[in-house]
Amino acid sequence: MHADLSITRIGMVLLLALPGAGAAADIGSSEAVSLLDRPMWVLEVSQQAYLMEREPLTFCVDPDWLPFEAIDEAGRYVGMGADFLALMEQRGALELELLITDSWSETLQRARDGDCDFLPLAMATPGREQYLTFSEPYLETPSVLATRSDGPYVRDIAAVTHQPLGIMKDFSFVEIYRQRYPDINLVEVDSYEQGIEGVIEGRLFGLLGNMASIRYAIRESGNGQVKINGRLEGDSRLSVAVRQDKPELLAIFQTLVASISAAERQVIINHWYGQTSGVAAADTQRLSMMWALLVLVSLSIVLLLYWGYRLRLLNRGLEATNQRLTHLNRTDALTGLFNRLHFDDCLAQAMTRAKRNNTRLSVAMIDLDHFKRLNDQYGHAFGDHCLKALSRIMKHMLQRGTEVVARYGGEEFVVLSEGSDAEAFVAQLAHFRREVAASRMCFGGNEAGLSVSIGVYTAIPRLNESAMRFLLKADVALYEAKAEGRNRLVDHSPR
Repeated sequence: MHADLSITRIGMVLLLALPGAGAAADIGSSEAVSLLDRPMWVLEVSQQAYLMEREPLTFCVDPDWLPFEAIDEAGRYVGMGADFLALMEQRGALELELLITDSWSETLQRARDGDCDFLPLAMATPGREQYLTFSEPYLETPSVLATRSDGPYVRDIAAVTHQPLGIMKDFSFVEIYRQRYPDINLVEVDSYEQGIEGVIEGRLFGLLGNMASIRYAIRESGNGQVKINGRLEGDSRLSVAVRQDKPELLAIFQTLVASISAAERQVIINHWYGQTSGVAAADTQRLSMMWALLVLVSLSIVLLLYWGYRLRLLNRGLEATNQRLTHLNRTDALTGLFNRLHFDDCLAQAMTRAKRNNTRLSVAMIDLDHFKRLNDQYGHAFGDHCLKALSRIMKHMLQRGTEVVARYGGEEFVVLSEGSDAEAFVAQLAHFRREVAASRMCFGGNEAGLSVSIGVYTAIPRLNESAMRFLLKADVALYEAKAEGRNRLVDHSPR
């Protein structure tokens, strides 16, 4: 059965990007247009030849995981993953065949058996890496805990590991949480709806999962007895997963993933996950009712002035709350640096300015060397301490003037600088690398040295160059620095 990933369907999804709705930086038009109206051919000749010599690529998905992905009643692949895959299908001229499964567990089994060439949305874990390889993540969502609405806010999952906690069967964080918390009381469920029902009935203390899926399930259930009551460490970072015996196919999907711009990604996310939350809708409804009542009963100027005064206070409070929420949404909770969402927006805007003004743009990707070894040897608390200490050094040494410093995910950090002198930027990063190498981290009776690997790219962006493609050049330099033995700086800037 062939996947229904028609260009018409994804084009209609992307038509939802109206001017000024967050995607205008890459669209460059005064009217709503399909992003697919801009043809992109991103694969190399050898990669195109590889695809032409093979049968249709088979893929498997989670049949019931909205808003990320699902198989509808007509047997079609739908959700965010389907829309991203449609972009990749068009840009790589892929011929695809969907193998329908009844559950995520069956999907993973068919992937282990080699029936599926790839999975469009999967998170890398040590267990899965035994039979799959993964592209760079292209979709992230926070991990959260949902409990009964009257339950206490949970700041650390370690405080409730003795409680029965629901989690989707065979999901990546089952493996991750059991490794991190050996005594955790996980109860695997077949669906988010089943987990929510268990929380309501008291069989489960809470339900673990990603924010998008849990909010979607709560909204669909229409039940107000469950709410998100904790933000957990570790985000879901979703990639394309490819059979281990097809390295050429992994390289193809890495290229296709990199071709998706921040604006295109945001359009798809907004379509599936940008709806007004139930709380905000209720607030809007109450405010409307208040105004209606005011029109009916407010016959005196004194009462009108009074309500006007109250509304001004409310608006100021709402504005302050929105500012706090915006800051939290764009700030990494552990390090206090900007997060990937904020950096992607800054990079897209900086690319637009650099193309318009014909000015240089510099990016650097920084990786904390041997971070997994630090966690394994000294524990995650020590690892967190190292990340926070490294972030403080970065703020002090690299965040000057117009520079943007952000945590890109895990132990990876990024720096963006507009119009800076290339040699001065590299010298600044080299000084930072030496300072880190000379430092010692002490925490909880343990002591260790740190080092970082750095990839740098400085150039005037080409007119048709995407932000992700520009950043990828720094990422390639980073991996070269790591391959050379780490504690290195590699500059791939054109001379």
